[in-house]
Amino acid sequence: MPIFVDPKNLSFNALPVPRGAALIVAAAREVAPEPRFFCQFMARIKVVLPESFSITAELPVRITDLNYGAHLGNDALVSLLHEARVQFLRRMQLTEFDPATRQGFIMADLAVEYKGEGFYGDVLQVRMAATDLHKYGFDVVYHVQTTAGRDIARAKTGMLCFDYTTRKLSPLPADAAARLAERAGESESR
Repeated sequence: MPIFVDPKNLSFNALPVPRGAALIVAAAREVAPEPRFFCQFMARIKVVLPESFSITAELPVRITDLNYGAHLGNDALVSLLHEARVQFLRRMQLTEFDPATRQGFIMADLAVEYKGEGFYGDVLQVRMAATDLHKYGFDVVYHVQTTAGRDIARAKTGMLCFDYTTRKLSPLPADAAARLAERAGESESR
């Protein structure tokens, strides 16, 4: 349900903001004749972890990964997820991009659920599993914890097979799908 904001006195005419909710503010001249804005609550992201993970990568939090709050920055976490995903694909005998064939993967979406702070000197264990295999790709689900077991984040990336010559999606090769599905069966438990 939208909440309307009067820009003259910046008062809300409806419900209080739920804890942790993000506000999306947009111009709404069509809704009211006088200039007003409306806010819509954005649903929280929930990344569902699989029962088991097939691969773990260990990555240190570097000094360059810290932000002004002296903890792991959100942008740095996404970069660490990228490094972990490259390691995951390599261990699956896959690659994000093969320059010889110009075939690879392209990220369709990314969801991150932040759970705690990471600090300089922490070593992150990034546990990964391929889930939701389909005709054109799969998801990689990540559970990020410190080696001490402190939860840092949960994430998911949607990966699609992509032909970089034609700039179009291509089907997930059967041998790649088989390797991903086989490794899911050999997983380390959560």
